[in-house]
Amino acid sequence: MVQGRAAARYSNTYLLSMPQLSLVGLSEHWLLKQCGHHHWMALAEVMGLSFPEFKDESGTKIYPAFLCVSSESLALNELKENDVITLETELFVISKTRTYSRTRISMADSIMGEVSLLSSFVCRQEEGNNQSVARANLAKDLKISVTNESDYILSAFHMARSYSNTSAEPLVFKYIPCPYTDFNGADFLYFATFQAIADRSEKNVLEQGLWSTTRRTISYFGNVNLGDRILVTSMASDVRDGKFARYRLVMQRQSDMKNIAIVEVEKQRVNHPSERNFIRL
Repeated sequence: MVQGRAAARYSNTYLLSMPQLSLVGLSEHWLLKQCGHHHWMALAEVMGLSFPEFKDESGTKIYPAFLCVSSESLALNELKENDVITLETELFVISKTRTYSRTRISMADSIMGEVSLLSSFVCRQEEGNNQSVARANLAKDLKISVTNESDYILSAFHMARSYSNTSAEPLVFKYIPCPYTDFNGADFLYFATFQAIADRSEKNVLEQGLWSTTRRTISYFGNVNLGDRILVTSMASDVRDGKFARYRLVMQRQSDMKNIAIVEVEKQRVNHPSERNFIRL
């Protein structure tokens, strides 16, 4: 594998407390948001900016939207309160419009997982309409990084685009995004929200119990406007020995039934004392 030289690096150390934790260890939702922030900050460094404010040749503001997010070898359930972790991000420029980053999660001398992100610059063709998103170009070209580390995530993204769902697949969840928690400051449904929606649909896909993500890939194909519903269907699921699970979800926006994301997940069963008082209604 040709790793190449990263165009930029961004690193931070975190003391794990309530904002970073979930019932079953490190919060995957928090982790994705933080890795996304690292990606943006590293990209700003590449461009010589003190903060991530990106513009095209006409001076119009553009955003590095995520095309694909892939997490591997996650050990979220092994992390607990007052642990100290480090997120180390390396960013590569792989084309005129796309960048790729890899964030390693470590505690002391142990690697607790990696998160890879693939982004492309976009803008709205119609103000306020998240269904009008189109590719955009930076005002200046960036130096391309020589690396093939991004081959896996590019392949996963293109493979997800080839999936076709049918009406025979079961609807497992319907979600109405909340403007106060699910959208970001750029007025888009935040990329990490898709992970949260997938987890909310889990009770209709997996066996009863608590599960911790070991691997997840989300490929993004669109966004939604306020008031639109997201329909989640299950394309495939496999639970082995009640301990390991794998499933694939398709997310569509109800307004035009367009696929906006494909989510592939691998999880492991977690034993937790809270299960003893689990209320089944």
